[in-house]
Amino acid sequence: MSPYLLALPPQVILKRDKEPIRYNSKYDATRKRQYTWFFATVGEHPVSAPPALHPSCGLQRGDLFYHKHAHGHQLWLRQEDEATDEDHWTTVDIGYERNEDGRVLSITQKLQRPSWVGGDWAIKRVAAIERS
Repeated sequence: MSPYLLALPPQVILKRDKEPIRYNSKYDATRKRQYTWFFATVGEHPVSAPPALHPSCGLQRGDLFYHKHAHGHQLWLRQEDEATDEDHWTTVDIGYERNEDGRVLSITQKLQRPSWVGGDWAIKRVAAIERS
């Protein structure tokens, strides 16, 4: 294992946060307020995996874990393992398409937070992130 793939210290306390989903009225039929729910950490180096989170933090299927480090970022999505019927973290990349509504995973431009975007905004954001 690379020495840069560090585990987060057990004392790290995380809370479930949210970012409003970006809508484009020209392409999005859904108008109700929805959020991208995520946990986030910042560090110098990549981590090998999200930390074990206590159930009291509100962890749910579909949540994201976002780790921003000096060389970029890492993302994981909480999904169900169909074989065991248990939830686990799966590594995902910018541009990952969500099955439920076709939205695409992106990072907001100013705050650098994860967000599910749709329509032409998804194409623009993913292209901008790939160029940077």
